[in-house]
Amino acid sequence: MPKHAILFALATLLCSTAIAQLPDWARTGKSNRYPEEMYWVSVASAIGTDGIEKAKTQARVGIASQIKVTVSSRMKYVQSEKIVGDVSNYSTDMTSETQNVVEKMEFVDLTFPETFVNPVDTRSYVLAVLDKEQFFERLRRDIDGPVSELQQKLQNARAQAGAADLGEAVNTFASIMGEVPDLYPKIFFYNSIAPSAYSLPPELVYDNLEYELSKILDNVSLTIQGGNNQTVALGKTFPEPLAVKAMTVIDGKPTPLRGLTISYTTGAEEKETAVTNSDAIAALRPIASPDLVTDGTAGALKAFVDIPRMSARLKTKVEQKTSVTFAFTAAGAQITMKVTIGGAGPDPAQFELVKRVIKDLEKNNVRANQQQARFELHLVVTASEGQTVSGMGGNLYSQIVQVTGMLKDGSSGTIVGTVSTSATGMDKDKDRALEKGIAGVRFSAKDLSSIIARAREQ
Repeated sequence: MPKHAILFALATLLCSTAIAQLPDWARTGKSNRYPEEMYWVSVASAIGTDGIEKAKTQARVGIASQIKVTVSSRMKYVQSEKIVGDVSNYSTDMTSETQNVVEKMEFVDLTFPETFVNPVDTRSYVLAVLDKEQFFERLRRDIDGPVSELQQKLQNARAQAGAADLGEAVNTFASIMGEVPDLYPKIFFYNSIAPSAYSLPPELVYDNLEYELSKILDNVSLTIQGGNNQTVALGKTFPEPLAVKAMTVIDGKPTPLRGLTISYTTGAEEKETAVTNSDAIAALRPIASPDLVTDGTAGALKAFVDIPRMSARLKTKVEQKTSVTFAFTAAGAQITMKVTIGGAGPDPAQFELVKRVIKDLEKNNVRANQQQARFELHLVVTASEGQTVSGMGGNLYSQIVQVTGMLKDGSSGTIVGTVSTSATGMDKDKDRALEKGIAGVRFSAKDLSSIIARAREQ
């Protein structure tokens, strides 16, 4: 027999011998002791002095992969059944969230009942086994624990509401409604692999919680207790507090509400808050902003019950139902002012900025850009390069624009006050990015009116 034929025969014999020495589970990847309907099974092998540990790591991955495949194949069905309820306020991508649960899962009950090291090639083999029933029980406990805690919190919230401690009740409801959605991926995961589905208790479904809180707030109302119809200089705080009282009806009796958050609209896009005290009174002395003046000197400021961390739907409903309006008269002698500008940016962009500032000044009863003006507001524009963003369409350059306004009294030479603001512009062209940044600059109406009020005092 030729030499090469002898070598081939020996190699074949060695290979056959190595395979023949493997236990059945290492050859087939299955074990009769651990049927598939009751266990997840994975077999892995590795070479080296730490082959057993390497193989165990690979076997863990094999178990996780089987669970991932099961979850992926059933996820669409589970979602279509909406086992945990139709939650209109929860828009997270449930598939990716549930996959993250799988990625972070610790297989505490995973065991390695069989290991084997082949004496022929020293390859290590391990059999990994995960008892499905034990795994399901652990997952169920991980859901049951938080659910029980949330149910206890809900009882506390109901008791607080019944005791007219509505501030605490609202905060407790907000806490519950923030935690419940965190359970959904775990429940979807469980329902994707367990033989029987887990249903979240109906009272903990987000929409039901929101409905319950909405009913608790149905009888809440505000009444003005003081501060209405004041005369106030723009840019100055109201002389008297704007006070409101919060009440509800419990068992047919008017009941004062403590600890409730009340918001006051102090500007076009600004609000400040106060909390009702033990007498159910909330009070605030905000700065009178020109944003609140609607007709010459006539102004209005709204107060309403605010629900922190709630859905926009519920917040809007409560705001509309509880709003009260304070009327006031804006006062302040007219002053003249000249606006000048310098610094970064082309003339057209700077000119448009000056025009916007003049409009804001006119809201404060200021005659702007008068040559013989007593006051001068000098604007200084500075710019710095921000982060460059690379995309398929090329680079986008950003310019961070800072504008500082210095108000000077020409008769005394003193600086009355300063205001500052910033904006960022982005474009493929750096110069256009700077122009966009300047175009985005807006001074706070409150800050601007505050320094104008100081000018009137000069």
